[in-house]
Amino acid sequence: LPPPDYPAYLAPPSVRAALNAERAADKANLAAVLSKLSGQAAAKADKFAHQAMVQDTEAAMAAKAAENLAVVDSFVKSVNRLIELATSPHMDFAQLPEVRNATKLVHNTLKLEDQTNNDLAHVQKVIEDFGDELDPFTM
Repeated sequence: LPPPDYPAYLAPPSVRAALNAERAADKANLAAVLSKLSGQAAAKADKFAHQAMVQDTEAAMAAKAAENLAVVDSFVKSVNRLIELATSPHMDFAQLPEVRNATKLVHNTLKLEDQTNNDLAHVQKVIEDFGDELDPFTM
């Protein structure tokens, strides 16, 4: 292949070195400008990320507030229903689900209390009958 046909190729080494140095300086300036622009773009991206995080937090708070409002709404509806039932002249309060559940809880609690009293009486009888033979360190 023949050598390239442009003046810099035919110029002395010092001229070629100066041209290459000038070209390198131009590339360095371009790199500095692009570096500054990329830093600005990164700062803008950080700002957008921060704004997104703030908006995400606000959205989570709004969702929790809506959830709390739904719970309050449910309580208000339940209270209004109970008031309506309580003021009804033909209402049998034993039919209310809340009353049935409370009755079951009382019944179960009394049953557990009886079982506990029976167990406690049995333990006391065992202690009375075999108290001298029981070693508290092997129990």
